[in-house]
Amino acid sequence: MSDPQITYFLENQEYFYKVRLRILNILWQASPEQLTAEEITILYQRDYGHTPRIQNRLRELRRDGEAVSVWDQKRRRKLWTVSGKWRKPNRK
Repeated sequence: MSDPQITYFLENQEYFYKVRLRILNILWQASPEQLTAEEITILYQRDYGHTPRIQNRLRELRRDGEAVSVWDQKRRRKLWTVSGKWRKPNRK
């Protein structure tokens, strides 16, 4: 018997990967500035015409070491940026 959430994740793994790459591209273009999840969502919506679950993908990127989050005490928000580990892929 399969858990529906696991099945959903496995069926959409390629899509989630594409979303993560797009988020990294947004963060890379903004660097060295840091963005909130809300700002990333607005830029994603503008560039790609839809809004995926940005927070989930950001957590995956942080887990994989490709994005870094810091707490900004002044703005009282979590800010995101690309880690030194991530390099933008070359387009063919």
